[in-house]
Amino acid sequence: MKYCYTFLLSIIFVIAAQSQCFMDQHSTNWNDGWLSCKTSPSPNPIRGNSHWILYNLGFKYALGQSHFWNHNEADGLNNGVKTIVADVSLNGVDWTEWKRFDLPLATGKPVYEGVDGPDFEKIPARYILFTALDNYGGSCVGFSEMKIEVDILSQNQDESNCLSVSAFPNPFSSQLYVNVSGNCIQNATVYLEDLMGRQVSKTYGVTAAQNTITLSTNDLTAGVYFVRIQNAEGSSAYKVIKAE
Repeated sequence: MKYCYTFLLSIIFVIAAQSQCFMDQHSTNWNDGWLSCKTSPSPNPIRGNSHWILYNLGFKYALGQSHFWNHNEADGLNNGVKTIVADVSLNGVDWTEWKRFDLPLATGKPVYEGVDGPDFEKIPARYILFTALDNYGGSCVGFSEMKIEVDILSQNQDESNCLSVSAFPNPFSSQLYVNVSGNCIQNATVYLEDLMGRQVSKTYGVTAAQNTITLSTNDLTAGVYFVRIQNAEGSSAYKVIKAE
């Protein structure tokens, strides 16, 4: 199963880019992105005090092709990151340096569509740490947005294979029906999460007698979501799409 994570950056996770009207274009607002003006101790000790941003994906994924939007504030393009080192980890403690790469300056225009970043070549990771090694001469350093394709790994699934799930219709519009079956259905819960792993629906309990859940999705924007099923045996995710 392949899908994409899109990160609109803040200190750790997300700032919504309200001015970004087209999916692959980025606004020129300075606060639509990650901007670090002071170093701090890195989660990876070998990076020391540095400008860094850490992503906890919530589960282990095989990382794929990336796409970056550099810092796009028209009067602060020199704050854009120039050289980045990417470290990956499965546990947030033991880190592996994956690659160092450069990003070109942004354009400072609201139609800026970013550039392709490196392909992570299916390296497994739960945590991604980006450390800025150099910028274009500004007093701060950062970039606006990062998108990366990921493949879900078997470890993210219910390893006991005691639960299965189906969701219909898929793509869906105003309602989504989720059916859960299996021999360990007792005490299972179901909810909907977005690409960032944030829960976007209430949590429903599932039983053998009540194993079809109706999710109201009127308040969700179009895009990719995941039905998350959890029980004492583990957790699994099922990809669903909300249509325009």
